[in-house]
Amino acid sequence: MSVIDDNKDLVRRYFEALARFDLDAISSLMAPELRFRCAGGTGAEDPVVFHSPRELIDDLRHNLRVLYDPDPDPEVLNLTAEADRVVAEVRIRARSLETGEVYDNLYAFFFWIRDGVFVEIHEHLDTQYVWKNLLGPAGIASGAQMPWLDEPESRAVSGPGLLFGHGFAQSR
Repeated sequence: MSVIDDNKDLVRRYFEALARFDLDAISSLMAPELRFRCAGGTGAEDPVVFHSPRELIDDLRHNLRVLYDPDPDPEVLNLTAEADRVVAEVRIRARSLETGEVYDNLYAFFFWIRDGVFVEIHEHLDTQYVWKNLLGPAGIASGAQMPWLDEPESRAVSGPGLLFGHGFAQSR
């Protein structure tokens, strides 16, 4: 396999591990210096940034216990790769724990890979849909008000947001 094929396979393994809620497998795909950025709901302002696999995994663990059922269904629709980068168009379905309704959103992920692990990931999604279908019903006015971001293990997060459906605020 080529390096590009290897990189695309790494991204597929990430979403397969997410579907199994295998946080150890997800973490093993990341460099210790991983930087994860989730775009904010106000353009380039207010992104959520995680600076290690631990911060990202802590956030994901909370999201899947507080906002979603623990059985997300990520479907990789398209992968495009060049050099050390892979872009993934992904449809993620889950069920809101608050309403029981189906959550069905489209995402664009950008992965940078070095030495067979992720060194940077950017996530983009429909933030208004997330607020309407997950945060609002859970009584959370914005990503910045998610209670777990105030916990010591998540303090390095900057700005409002969360992984896998966050990084947004209610319309102003």
